[in-house]
Amino acid sequence: PDETFTLTLSSPSGNATVVSGDTATCTILIDDKYQISVNDVSVGEGDGSASFTVTVSPAIQAGHSVNVSYATVDGTATAGADYTATSSSVTFAAGDTTQTISVPIIDDTLIDPGETFSINLVASTPASITTIVDPVGVCTIIDNDRSLTIVKTGSGIGSVVATAGTPSGQPGGTINDADFPKTFVYRVGDVVNLTATPASAPDPGTVFKGWSGDITDSNPGTTVTMDGNKVVTADFVQRFRLSPVSGVGG
Repeated sequence: PDETFTLTLSSPSGNATVVSGDTATCTILIDDKYQISVNDVSVGEGDGSASFTVTVSPAIQAGHSVNVSYATVDGTATAGADYTATSSSVTFAAGDTTQTISVPIIDDTLIDPGETFSINLVASTPASITTIVDPVGVCTIIDNDRSLTIVKTGSGIGSVVATAGTPSGQPGGTINDADFPKTFVYRVGDVVNLTATPASAPDPGTVFKGWSGDITDSNPGTTVTMDGNKVVTADFVQRFRLSPVSGVGG
């Protein structure tokens, strides 16, 4: 609020005389305002929520209370699919400098680039003593999903089983010969077991030659750690067998 002081004339000397109106009041118009801002944040898709910090400077004085309203706004992230739309307000009491806004994050199983949404500080009250200097806080959602693509090569026939990811439990499945290539989605850090099985029919059958791509292994059973998007190739080779030919020669 504005501040005042008074100036009073008294005890004149010499021939000076104090007449009526010996007191004057000075009003100091206060134009300083509380400055309000919100920060940018990054959050993992599986973290559950994003927390923004709303800051006021200086600390709220005794006798004052400040209210700030806010709402989420889509960027490349979409409310209802990537996060939960949120709108409300925070209140600063005497002595406060920060308040927290929490926005729920939706954990999907899609392979996404980093997506963003924002918290917008809509208004602050009392407007006479507050100003919003940084009204937008941007949240970057860091995707926690990784793809595992399994490809088949070679002339042989075979299948591959990919287990559920450990520890997430994200499901895998069986890929039959006609279904290659196949992509599964796992969580970052998951360990996946792969088992290649060559077909035993039709005769003369197939042998498994090995894995290539993001893993190299000659064993039919192998593991993949999902520290990134992975592509692995199972090589099945047709097995030939020579048979005697009758009726040749004299």
